[in-house]
Amino acid sequence: SRELLNYLHKIARWVVTIDTCLDKTFYDSENIISFSTGEGSFGELNVAISSSPEVKNDICLKLKSRLQSIFTSWDLRTCEQSASYCVKKSSLLDGIKVLKALNPYNYEIHNFLSSLLSVYSLEVETVTDSLIVRNYISLDSYQHWFHEGKMQNKLENRPDFLLLEIDRNGLQLEDVIKIKATLVECKMGKENAFHVEKGITQLEAGVQFLKSIFDPSSEKHDRRYWYSQLYRLLSFSPVYITNNPNDKETLNKGLLKIIEGKFEIEWNCVLLTYWLDYNQEVISEEKINLRDSEILCVHKSFGQIYIQKNLLPQDLQDGISFVDIEKEEIDLFADDRDDYQDGATRS
Repeated sequence: SRELLNYLHKIARWVVTIDTCLDKTFYDSENIISFSTGEGSFGELNVAISSSPEVKNDICLKLKSRLQSIFTSWDLRTCEQSASYCVKKSSLLDGIKVLKALNPYNYEIHNFLSSLLSVYSLEVETVTDSLIVRNYISLDSYQHWFHEGKMQNKLENRPDFLLLEIDRNGLQLEDVIKIKATLVECKMGKENAFHVEKGITQLEAGVQFLKSIFDPSSEKHDRRYWYSQLYRLLSFSPVYITNNPNDKETLNKGLLKIIEGKFEIEWNCVLLTYWLDYNQEVISEEKINLRDSEILCVHKSFGQIYIQKNLLPQDLQDGISFVDIEKEEIDLFADDRDDYQDGATRS
C-alpha cells in the first residue's frame, strides 16, 4: 500500500520493490529513482528503486560544487539554483542516472548533465497530437538485456538511451503495430574526434544487438521472451491518449500484436556531443553511415553557450557568457569511466 511505502521512506534512504504489476504511477514522482521491466527468469517482474528526499539533497550539493568548478563565472546563488533546477528536471530521465551521480567520481556527474541536456536536444517533453506512447529509457536500467548473446562481454559498447515512440499512424495498420526506436549516445567535454568515434561504435554495437533480439521475423527459440520484453516495456510507458475507452482498447490490441511478432520497428540513431570549448550554441548537424547497417546516424553538436543555457532556469538565462575553462580541468573532463581512466593515465 502507499501508506506502507511512505512509512518505509521515512525510515530508510532506499526502498527496492519487486512486483509483477506496480508501475511508476504508484510512487511519488520525487521519490522514484529507477524503474525497469522484464526482470526475472521469465521477464515477468518490474523493479523499482525509490529514495527518501535526502538523497536528492546530497546530489544537489555535489552538483553545485561541480558546477562551480566548471563555470567559474557563476556566483554561488547561480550554482545553487542550477543544481536545484537540474535535479528537479531529472524526473524526465530514468532515475538511474541520478542514482549514479552519487558516485564519488566526477564523470558520473558529467554523464548526468549530458543526459539531462539530451532531453532538450531531442525535445522529449514536446507532445504532439499524433503521439500515443513515448518512453525515454536509460539502458543502464536494462542491463539484463545485454547479458544475453553476443553483447555479453561488450557491455561498454552499450549506448545511453533508447527512445521508443508510437503514433496514431502506427496503430492504424491492420496487421502490425509500427514502433519508432531511436538509440541515443551522449558525450560531453572538450571537442575530440575520439569521443565521436567511440559514440558511433557504441551506437553500431547497440543497434546491431537490439535489432537482432527485437526482430519480428526471428526464428530463434527465445524470440517470444524478447517480444514479451518489448511488450512489457511499452505497456508500462507513458501514454498520451484521451480517456475514451475506444482509444485505450485500440492501443491495448495494438500492443498485444507484439507478443505474436506482428510489429515493425523503424530504427534510428542519434549522437549528441556537448563541447565545452566552443563559444557557440548550436555547432553543426551531420549524417553518418553506420558500419554494417543501412541506418543513418544523426550527429548533433552543441557548444558551451547551449550547455549553460539549458542547465539554468529561464530567469537566469540572460547574460550568459563563455567561460574559458582551465586547461587542466577541461583536459581531464570525462563523462564515462573509460575516458576518466584514460585521462588520469595521460596526466
